[in-house]
This record gives sequence, structure tokens and C-alpha cells, in this order.
Amino acid sequence: MKIAIPLAGGKLCTHFGHCEQFAIVTVENGNIAKQETLTPPPHAPGVIPNWIADQGCTDILVGGMGEAAQAILQERGIHVLCGAPSDTPENLVALYLRGELADSGNAGTTGRLCASLLPATTICFLTIHHARSSPFPCPGTKMHSAV
Repeated sequence: MKIAIPLAGGKLCTHFGHCEQFAIVTVENGNIAKQETLTPPPHAPGVIPNWIADQGCTDILVGGMGEAAQAILQERGIHVLCGAPSDTPENLVALYLRGELADSGNAGTTGRLCASLLPATTICFLTIHHARSSPFPCPGTKMHSAV
């Protein structure tokens, strides 16, 4: 098992596509056998999910993720767990291996939910970027709300 975790400041970064680095944790016989910290390529649609798959990852733990990224990862055979808390890779992997992380769709601090967990709604959440609000267009929505 090879688990990817987006990082900022050594902990899970809740904004998957704009993280500083990824922890790539290899698990053998239920224990962490190896941990690498890699810098992802620049953010562009589809680039980071395909890069994760190219690293040989089988799982990814995220706070939140857009629908397109999630679809690419799932098409490439990677299990996506959304709703992970901001914690160190070691703690997150331990929780995951014990079955204590649930796919909750928790948005963390970014306001982005995992797309497959979103109910039909007229609310579009905006992502908070670098201490300022950056609205993204959400087709078909009637109301926008910063979280």
C-alpha cells in the first residue's frame, strides 16, 4: 500500500491542488516502511492526480477535493478518502490503518467538499486562498457562500 497525503507545513493541507508537498508513505505488513516528501508539479487541471497515480500510490487521504481530481484518481485505481483532519502523515496513516478515518467529506478550512459527497444543492462554497476569498464560478447555483 502506498498512501499520498497533501502537505503544508508538515501537516495535511486541506487544499489538495495547492499544497506545498506530498508525503508518499509506503506501508508493508501494517507498518510504515518508507516515507518520502515530494514536490508536486504546478497546479493545472488533471496534472496532480495523474502525477499521484504515476508515483504508484494506491490511496490518498485528503481534507477535500474537486470532482474532476477525484474522478481521475478513481479511474486510475486510487482509493480516495475525503474528510481527513489536518495532522502529520504518521498520525493520519496510523488512524487510516486502524480504520479510524471515515470518508466524511469534511471541508476542513477550505470550504471544498469531496464532490461525490455533495448533495444536490443551490449553495456553492468558495475556496479561501492565502488569507483572502477567491470566488470560483459555480454553474447552475443560485447562492454563493464563503465558509
